[in-house]
Amino acid sequence: MQLYSALYPDFYVVPSGGCTQVIANTKAFASTEGLHSLKAYGLIDRDYRSEKELEALKRKGVFSIAVAEVENLFLVKPLPRVVAGHFACCNVDEAVNKAIDHIINERFRGQIGRQICQATVATLKAQLSALDFGDVDNDSVSDRFKEAVGSIVPEEELERQKARFEGALSRQDYDEVLRLFNAKDASSSIGHFFGVDNKQYKEKVIGLLTGEAREKVLEALKPFVPVISA
Repeated sequence: MQLYSALYPDFYVVPSGGCTQVIANTKAFASTEGLHSLKAYGLIDRDYRSEKELEALKRKGVFSIAVAEVENLFLVKPLPRVVAGHFACCNVDEAVNKAIDHIINERFRGQIGRQICQATVATLKAQLSALDFGDVDNDSVSDRFKEAVGSIVPEEELERQKARFEGALSRQDYDEVLRLFNAKDASSSIGHFFGVDNKQYKEKVIGLLTGEAREKVLEALKPFVPVISA
């Protein structure tokens, strides 16, 4: 809430639980526009959603950040540079490179198998929920269901996800890793590279929002959050 309030000063930020609740609340608020003069927007994590899903949500006023989950905003490359420079604890380039290597080659690499499976399952669930059976009757419902479900091939989706995740790893593509990697504790593992306790790293970043480094922190984060016009 502190992070989003700083990034969106023209909005009143209301925590709404998980992504499903944010989507439901935004939809519900929009459906009662006749009762008020306010406009509500949702802001969610990417999680394992496809670009098609995210675009569909955007048309409904629900925007997504450019990383897998909000915790990854604390990992985006420009931000550790600000932290390292502010605390003047180390060689900035060396510290940032070590942190990036840690996230890619220790954290992401170590969990990539589970992450691929989770991404596959999430995508298959989304495909199932989006199935359209058309007009059916008692005689056709079974055949329509089998036909629709048969269009979903888990093996193909698994291979597609493997290609995405393993490709990001092989290219050492840090931005893509942050778009794919769902691990809430990853941002609590890099503080020591910058002379900060790992568990306090996020709090230190939030603390910078109240000091002279505020604008540097916001500028580091803005490329990774959507532009929402009031």
